[in-house]
Amino acid sequence: MRVAWGIIEGSIQLKLHAKIMEAERINAISALLNDLTSREAELRRYL
Repeated sequence: MRVAWGIIEGSIQLKLHAKIMEAERINAISALLNDLTSREAELRRYL
């Protein structure tokens, strides 16, 4: 039973790690989009 619990616990940890990585990736994409939006606005003012 101990081995099965370790496998289940490891699976839960992997899923949690994947969700954290997904959230970090979404935040990085959001920051990039915000940066591109501000650059676009600056270019429009310049042109």
